[in-house]
Parts: sequence; C-alpha cells; structure tokens
Amino acid sequence: MTASNENPPTPPPLNTREADAIDVLVEHGFDLAQATNARPDLANELRSMSASMGELDGYVTGEPDPDLVAVTLARVDRAARDEAARMSTRSERSRVSGMGQWRDIVAVAAVALLVVSVAVPVLSYVKSQKQITACSANLYRVASGLEGFVGDHDGSLPMAAGFMFPNGALPTTASHDFHASDCLDQLVAGGYCKGECCACPSDSEADPNYAVQIASPAHPLHWRTGVRRPVVADRNPLLDLLRAGYSVTILNLNSPTHGSRGQNVLFTDASVEFVTTSGVSVNGTIDQLYVPCDRGGLEDDVCSFADWVGSDTFLAH
Repeated sequence: MTASNENPPTPPPLNTREADAIDVLVEHGFDLAQATNARPDLANELRSMSASMGELDGYVTGEPDPDLVAVTLARVDRAARDEAARMSTRSERSRVSGMGQWRDIVAVAAVALLVVSVAVPVLSYVKSQKQITACSANLYRVASGLEGFVGDHDGSLPMAAGFMFPNGALPTTASHDFHASDCLDQLVAGGYCKGECCACPSDSEADPNYAVQIASPAHPLHWRTGVRRPVVADRNPLLDLLRAGYSVTILNLNSPTHGSRGQNVLFTDASVEFVTTSGVSVNGTIDQLYVPCDRGGLEDDVCSFADWVGSDTFLAH
C-alpha cells in the first residue's frame, strides 16, 4: 500500500470567541475552573478549547531537537530585547518630551519677561507723554484766557505788581501764605478759563499750582509783543525743596510734575513748549526758569531775590 501524497485537510479557523477562550486559558495557566470563573460568558468555548488542548497530551513526542530549541530560545531572547528597546525609546521620548515641555515653559517665561521689560517702560513712556500732552493743552487754555484778559485790560497781564513777593523776601517756609500763581485766579474769576487751568493735571501735590513769572513794575511783561519770554510753567522745584526744609545746592533742576523729565512752558507769544532743561533761551541768552538773577548777573542763589533783576526770568508758585 502506497502512502498518499495528498495534503491533510486544513482545520477551520478559530472564531473570535474561541480565540478569546484560548487567551483566557493561557492567562489562568490552563486552569479551566479559574478561567470559567473569570469569563463565565465563554464557558462553552473554554471547555471545548481545554478539551482540545488536553488531546495534545496524548501525542507521543521524542526528545526535542537541540538546534530547534536554541533557535527558538534565540528568537525569544531577541524579541525580549526588541521589546526592551521599544520601551526604552518610549521612555526616552517621554523624557525628551518632558524636557521639551520644560524648554517651552522656559521659552514662554523668557518671552513674557522680555515683553514685561519692554512693555513697562513703553507704557510708562506713553503715560508720561499723555500727561505732558494734557498739561500742554491746559497751558494753551491758559494762553487763551490770558488773550481774553489782555484784550479786556488794555494789554495788561494779570501778573501785576500787587503779586510781587512782600518786602522783596522770598517765602521759603512751609507756613507761607503767598502764592505767585494766585494771579491766575483772576482768569477764573473773570470767566476766561476754568479753575483746573491753574495747575497741571499731573500735579499730585496737595496744593497744585503752576509757576508764573514774578511781576516787575520796571520790566512789565508784554503779551505777543516784544521779547519772547516764559510766563507760566510747571511748578518750581527749588521752592518746593526750600519749603520742605531742604537746602538747595543744585539749581538746574527740572519741575517734579513730570517726573523731573522736564517742564511745559507757556511763552508770551502764546506758544507752549516742553523743555528738558530748566534753562531756556531768552533773547539769545540761556535764562534759568526757576532761579532769580542778582544784580551781579549771577543765577547762583535762590534766596537772593532781594537783589533780583526784574528783567530776569523767574517763575514761582
């Protein structure tokens, strides 16, 4: 009898439930009872697969081929190493991803710090410019008021002789009751401008005032005629220091109203200019806004008002 060369019939493939039953049996060490307790819904499939596995025990097998065992173990070892490598890669990716997240956070923080370091000065500058502009607009309103006052008073400005310092003394104490800027009240009383025109909107002092040119009967101011001279400006910083009890050794200070960056000045030609130094050009000569010039031609002492030359620029409040 000759052996048949026909191939044995191919067994039907496992369905999904049978495949699941085998997985459950493997998970429970082929213990049918434990597998059934774990998946009672697969009880029939578990019994069938367990019985089929049991038939394998009936096959007589010889000693395994050592080469086949070595190849199989090598494949298992290689699979284990590959899995370990994949795990390591995932861990590294996770670590790198975490580092990337930290780098992103640091980058965002750096950008935020940069924005703050740039934005704060910019916003501060914008705010200061708005305050300077508001003050300038205010002085233009003063100029309009002076225009109306001069027209109604035969060309005279409200800076009259009656507003000179009493007895030629410069009031430098906190208890003084003299304000050179009181002359601007005449503009308010006459309806030439509103009360808020008498001080810079940014003046945070308890008694906000503009500084005005001190009157001199021998050298009266002329509105829109003659030499272009300062007539109103932000408050005098030297008088503030003296009245607060400080000695003054530096005379070329800017008004504190705009953070000592400079001061707005209204001139007799009705123009307003923001100057960054307290020295302005008057008739071709640099003249200090806030320091009186003595008879020796020096602007070296705030308290030398008794020797003040009336033609000199000296604004006080």
